[in-house]
Amino acid sequence: MRSFHALALVLGVTGLGTACGGDGNAPSNAPPVAAFTRSCALLVCTFADSSSDADGQVTAYTWDFGDGTRAATTKDAQHTYAAANTYTVNLTVTDNDGAANGVTQSVQVSTQANAPPTGNFTSSCTELGCSFTDLSTDGDGTVVGFHWDFGDGAEAATRNSTHAYSSAGTYLVELTVTDDAGATGRLTRRVAVTAGPTPTIWLSPTSMGFCYRPYSTRGCVRLTGLLSIANVGSGTLRWEARSDQSWLLVSSTSGTAPSSNVAVSVNLGLGLPRGTYFGSITVSAAGASNSPQTVSVRLDYLN
Repeated sequence: MRSFHALALVLGVTGLGTACGGDGNAPSNAPPVAAFTRSCALLVCTFADSSSDADGQVTAYTWDFGDGTRAATTKDAQHTYAAANTYTVNLTVTDNDGAANGVTQSVQVSTQANAPPTGNFTSSCTELGCSFTDLSTDGDGTVVGFHWDFGDGAEAATRNSTHAYSSAGTYLVELTVTDDAGATGRLTRRVAVTAGPTPTIWLSPTSMGFCYRPYSTRGCVRLTGLLSIANVGSGTLRWEARSDQSWLLVSSTSGTAPSSNVAVSVNLGLGLPRGTYFGSITVSAAGASNSPQTVSVRLDYLN
């Protein structure tokens, strides 16, 4: 009878342990992820831990600097190498549940200071648009960053670049380059930007006179004249001509230089009283260097 009760007690205790869950259903621990960054100045290298642990925390660190010296156990580390070489550096981290993980990087150590890059570029401009081509070099590394200042307030960060200027002029264009060790080089050049071909208006004559005497032709018979419009600049001159008086007529009001002679005449059918009148013909052309130009006109309407 006692044996039966002892067996029941043992079974009851075992069943209670199972009902409470035990360790059989506990989730497994995920190991940490080892990671680090490094930077070197001559033989001295600095290592910064960037490891993580998704379900806990990293509690231990072991650095192997790859040169046979004693390892470090701090979160971050600094190490001075005895000679220039390429070393294999390993970081092993352990989390709060004892899981470990390691990562390895190849580190190049030099006894020579980093030489900065040499900035260089060429430019090519057509009218107001310019293209810039990088020619920069770095004798002990690689150029990895570019910054253009086009001299008119605009900037760009591409290796090669194009830029459209709003007006002609001479601009100071600066290229700053950065190498893979963080050193910079700079070059500034003067770049001439033109607006392209520029036409220039030329008129002949620059003044005209007309005279009319109704009852006599003595010395006063001129009521028509010719105006020549030409381009003494570059490109194409497209002109427009306008009179500022109703009695002053221009037979062609637009054209392309060099022009045929434009007829200018006086209209006396407006009932003008006798007297002296003044007017003008204005010739304008978009993009011309000297637009507009004016021809003065005088009319003597005599007795």
